[in-house]
Amino acid sequence: MSETIPVYGRTNSARAIIFLYALACILATSTDAASQESNLAPDMAPPVSTAAVSAPSLLQALVQEALARSPMITAARTHSEALTKVPKQVSTLPDPQVGLQHFTVGSPQPFSGYETSDFYYSGFGFSQDIPGPGKLGLRAEQAQKEAEAGHHALEVQQRQVAEQVRETYFNLFYLKKTLALLLQT
Repeated sequence: MSETIPVYGRTNSARAIIFLYALACILATSTDAASQESNLAPDMAPPVSTAAVSAPSLLQALVQEALARSPMITAARTHSEALTKVPKQVSTLPDPQVGLQHFTVGSPQPFSGYETSDFYYSGFGFSQDIPGPGKLGLRAEQAQKEAEAGHHALEVQQRQVAEQVRETYFNLFYLKKTLALLLQT
């Protein structure tokens, strides 16, 4: 039977992963420190490990890890980078169109009867859509504003992920202290 771990009523999988990662780091820190201190000879100094990492630097490391590996931030970053390329695309003229026409009366075979028929026609054409004055500039300005909005959305996503990591870390800190207090009695 599988058991789900509720993270204060939220079922966000990314939040649960961050919670479990933070729990593993804190438990590894406390068990590593206790085992290293008990196994050392009196004249040996403890080696530098994760036990020597302070709580603020551990929190900062967790935030950096979440910012580096979050799929939500990766998607927002990719979207923001894509939006920065749009103003150049919309400010250029549309692609020109080239056409070839062939018309023959009588035979369905191409180019048959062009010597004997008076209704034979073949033509080559070129066309270019030209928008009204100022339209390309307005499109580029609008796309630039959308690119700025995409950049702001990336920043918002980064702040939300960092806030979720900090909130989960402090909730875990609270639960650890509560557990230690309950185990004392």
